[in-house]
Amino acid sequence: MDRHLGETVEKDGAAGVDGLRVLLVDDDDMVMETLRAMLEAMDMTPLSATSGDSALALCERDMAHIDAIIMDVTMPGLNGIETATRIFEQGYEKLMVLSSGYSAVEIPESIKTRVQFLKKPYSMDKLRSVFC
Repeated sequence: MDRHLGETVEKDGAAGVDGLRVLLVDDDDMVMETLRAMLEAMDMTPLSATSGDSALALCERDMAHIDAIIMDVTMPGLNGIETATRIFEQGYEKLMVLSSGYSAVEIPESIKTRVQFLKKPYSMDKLRSVFC
């Protein structure tokens, strides 16, 4: 069954993702709450940042304990692309997913091969696929 961002989710225990710590970066509370529920249903541990600046601070403080990052592209202040670039400059080498409701997102060549892109809205199955 396909579940989409915004729907209620039940535990599903996706293989190989149990316990992953995933940093969510989005300025939209509804998106953040839904994504948090989706990750928890897959037995992952979501961490939250509501801006690029707070994501940078969290990564600087706790990067070794972050297994993946899912970040909105369009945010006030530092956008997702600028934030991703700076996080990579800090030495981050794990999974980075950029997400947007806009299909025409320009990802710079400097990070294009280091990120995955998810177009909003996406299903729980599509979200799970970036981890498997």
